[in-house]
Amino acid sequence: MITKSKKRLLFLFLSLLIISYFTGCIFIHKEKETQKNKKKETVKKKNAKKASKIPTAEDYYKKAMEYYEKENYFYAEPEFKKVKDNFPLSSYATMAELKIADCYYFQKKYEEAGLSYENFKKFHPKHPRIPYTEYQIGMCYFKQIKSIDRDQLPTEKTIVQFRYLIAKYPDSPYVKDCQKKIAACQKKLVKNEFYIGNFYFKSKNYNAAISRFRSLLENYPPSEFDSKVIFYLGKCYLNLQNKTQAKSAFLIITEKYPDTEYAKEAKKILESLD
Repeated sequence: MITKSKKRLLFLFLSLLIISYFTGCIFIHKEKETQKNKKKETVKKKNAKKASKIPTAEDYYKKAMEYYEKENYFYAEPEFKKVKDNFPLSSYATMAELKIADCYYFQKKYEEAGLSYENFKKFHPKHPRIPYTEYQIGMCYFKQIKSIDRDQLPTEKTIVQFRYLIAKYPDSPYVKDCQKKIAACQKKLVKNEFYIGNFYFKSKNYNAAISRFRSLLENYPPSEFDSKVIFYLGKCYLNLQNKTQAKSAFLIITEKYPDTEYAKEAKKILESLD
């Protein structure tokens, strides 16, 4: 038989056991809630950090310049484009536009570079770097110049562009180099004209050759090629039996260019014509 005192003790023991169980459950529940809240806070902090790490126009520009300064233009180009496309109203976007053109230029993509420089000039006509832009447009043409037996349109465009720059910005630091390149281009055009004239001469198309040789003398500044051009002009007239014009050409060589390699032969021809 269980006595009353024993029953009371058993009841107390069971009560404490039940209370301990529920207290433990409450504690575990609270602990779980605490852990959940901590995780939420951690996620919030991470998201906040991510939000604070969204690249700015300056970040992209700095990254692009790191590539650019190391001459890694292939990698610099897309970074500059991110600045231009994602932050079009930023001051960095304007600088990025010019750098994109430079990246094309240094990758020898001269047509793309020229177009980019032209667009920069169009949209930012008062920018302080316009003289540089004009110079680079000319350089894009200059870099596309081919050998004398090919079309010389880029040569002609180079001359036009650099003359424009000199006239528009006479105090620009690019003027001297423009003048040198204009002279080089004119020499190239002279060689090209003579190449075509000589082709006609060899083909015995003397009238066409005369047209080219006369154009050289009339449309280009005096050069070291003049004696050669006049000599071939004389030979064209000689082959056409136009002795009067032939004599006139050979006399110019003997009188004006007596020390050239063509003077001796010109004298011989003149003697044979007397």
